[in-house]
Amino acid sequence: MLVDVLGPVAADSGLGETLDRARRHLAEQIEDDGLVRYHGRPDHLEPGLGAKITPDADDTALAWRIAGGDQRKLPEVLRTLDSYRDSNGLYRTWLASREQYVSIDPGKDPNTGDIVIQMHVIMFLAKTDPDAARMAWDGCGTVIESFSF
Repeated sequence: MLVDVLGPVAADSGLGETLDRARRHLAEQIEDDGLVRYHGRPDHLEPGLGAKITPDADDTALAWRIAGGDQRKLPEVLRTLDSYRDSNGLYRTWLASREQYVSIDPGKDPNTGDIVIQMHVIMFLAKTDPDAARMAWDGCGTVIESFSF
């Protein structure tokens, strides 16, 4: 969110290099398969400062949207994200089957999707696949309409 807010004023405020450094750091988190983990790349973890966990939709979409990545990997990243959509069209959290989860215990619902995940994925798709972004947005609206307040 900070990169989005500061981006338009970065040059005038002297924050251009800081934002560039943030983008480079995010780009370095993209693994060979194009996915991203919340704690960062397992091969970059400092002892005691994180654990290898399963890649997730939120951080994958965020890193790709803000930092970009190797465009040759983009089609596979989009296919992977799409394969983890639920029956309502919402994107799930974890980009692996439950049997492949690493260092997470999600409880009863093994792979929920929340509004932050949906927004990061939709913002990413708006840049890379506008039709998929519209479908995802429609899916969010359908789910919201089903709630009784």
